[in-house]
Amino acid sequence: MRKIYANGIFVFASLLVVGAGCGVESDSGDAEQPAAGDEATAGDDPGNTETTEALAPRATPTCNTSNVDDFGHGGLIEVPWFSSASLETDNCNMVRGTHSVAVEQLQESLNACYGKGLMTDSDFGMHTEAALRQVQTAEHIQSDGQYGPQTRDHMCHVIVNGGGACRRKGVSSLCPRP
Repeated sequence: MRKIYANGIFVFASLLVVGAGCGVESDSGDAEQPAAGDEATAGDDPGNTETTEALAPRATPTCNTSNVDDFGHGGLIEVPWFSSASLETDNCNMVRGTHSVAVEQLQESLNACYGKGLMTDSDFGMHTEAALRQVQTAEHIQSDGQYGPQTRDHMCHVIVNGGGACRRKGVSSLCPRP
């Protein structure tokens, strides 16, 4: 069994599985891909620069909660989040059929920031998917009806204690009211 160090995380090569049945969702537009210049290294030492010959693309976990975070430029926004004993990240996906607090947060942002009028029931059903497709089209990104890192970065999110105001991740200006 070979241990691989990639982006600050040790994984065992024989356990690396990508595809259906591993509890994660991935899509073409919102799946997290290694950034340009990312280089995975092998061995137990993070400073070891021996490169691995080939790594499978990382799968993006399914969002299962929400989290308040400061993405810069003043004001906290609440976004869908993935949380487990070993990983905390906002790089997560949701697709039709997902049921979680993260879906409820997405529905709240779709309602407050885009006036979608969804029932906040934590269920990513056909109405949430349709509303998300409309938002993706309006934001000029792939309209696949799936929530992931690309959608998170382009859509507006509710500002915590912002009186219903919304803004995008890392952008100082407020989103226009629906």
